[in-house]
Amino acid sequence: MVGAIDSAGGISPAARLLGNFILGGMALAGSILVAYGWSTYKGEETWALVIFSVGVSLLTIVAVGLVGGQSARVNVALTAVSLGASIYLANAWLFFTDEPPQGRLSAAAAADPSFDLRTIPDVVEDLRRTGAEAYPRAPIHYLIGLPGVEPYLERLLPLGGLSRVTTVLCNESGTYVTFGADRYGFNNDDTAYDSKDGIKALVVGDSFAQGMCVPQGEETAGLLRSRGINAVTVGNLANGPLLELATLIEYGRAWQPPVVFWLYYANDLDDLAQERKSARLRAYLKGTRQNLIERQAEVDSLLKSIFDAEIFKRGEDAEEETVRQGVEAMRSPAVRLREFITLYHLRKLINLDRQILLPQTDETMSLFEKIVRAADDEVRGWGGRLYFVYLADWQSFAQRPIGSRNAVLQSVEDAGIPILDFETIMRESDDPLAYFPYRAPNHYTSEGYNLLVDKLMEFVYGPESERS
Repeated sequence: MVGAIDSAGGISPAARLLGNFILGGMALAGSILVAYGWSTYKGEETWALVIFSVGVSLLTIVAVGLVGGQSARVNVALTAVSLGASIYLANAWLFFTDEPPQGRLSAAAAADPSFDLRTIPDVVEDLRRTGAEAYPRAPIHYLIGLPGVEPYLERLLPLGGLSRVTTVLCNESGTYVTFGADRYGFNNDDTAYDSKDGIKALVVGDSFAQGMCVPQGEETAGLLRSRGINAVTVGNLANGPLLELATLIEYGRAWQPPVVFWLYYANDLDDLAQERKSARLRAYLKGTRQNLIERQAEVDSLLKSIFDAEIFKRGEDAEEETVRQGVEAMRSPAVRLREFITLYHLRKLINLDRQILLPQTDETMSLFEKIVRAADDEVRGWGGRLYFVYLADWQSFAQRPIGSRNAVLQSVEDAGIPILDFETIMRESDDPLAYFPYRAPNHYTSEGYNLLVDKLMEFVYGPESERS
């Protein structure tokens, strides 16, 4: 601190003034943090404790300076400034070397000019011009909350898609993925149902279980079949825990596979907030069924009515716009400046972030625990075994881990269900982001799904050398 020592060897007035000013600022900041931590403790215990501790630490440093006299105040102030400057320099380096978030299409198009930028409705229309019976994917989660759809769902709630049609799924690698839907509208080789040995493994989950965004046969169920396990998937885009329980009861109970893989993704608890509004879905907690296997003709008729009314197309467009606006907001100068001031990039590096530490509400977790236990009881009821697979997500590697992770894993562990933590497995690889197309917030590449299935095979059926 320039001018800290005067000509007589004492503390200069300017140094004393500056030292007192810095300590005063630290005292104010510490008091604010303590008050904030105290006021937000209820419901945000872990995050509030972190804030409270930082505030107490600042106040403790100020107290040391005050007790030690004027010389100590200057030294404490000098140390605080030096430490603060070092911290912000480290954060600045991370800030300028960290790429701001990009949308899937913008990242892909920038990397590959030949990337197919058509929309799903465009692809459907182009396929129909060639004579194909083509339809878009049918995420039931979106249909439940889509304005104008409710009257269509009064007589039944579909859980799969249109059967035996060409389904346009997605595009994350440059080329649109389509699949020939099976007899129940799912992404399976229909001959799997004709095996005299029956279904040996069922894959339940959302878009990752459905196979976004790889060619048919390169998704989890298809890769299991290629390894000798007659598996099928009942996964569907945006399925959350209640929809996953519903598909398990509707289809799993009929096939009674000895192994069920529940692929859980980080945003499933968010999906549950929408699903819980559906009385028909909540009824599955009591074991209610719609007998959808025998009603596929009704499902097909219903979904065609919705698609022909173009209600779903408007919903897809609205969803894309929401995602686009969210990405733009994350890239805005105001957000980036706030991230710099609050040391976001440094906190992200050490996993010290509110979204990491903030738990789900007790109500949400309580419902999730009921669903998990109901699913396990269902599978055990026919003599099978449920395996819970915690999937790796792009955000946990590129930005921040999901805050509900520990609570979810603890709930499943408490229920006595075996867990495969695929996020930890992928994190051990040299470059986890390489398993996501264009290193963007996409689903897995074919290599990612192959790694997942290799680990599933080892986890359930043992090392390859020991399989009969």
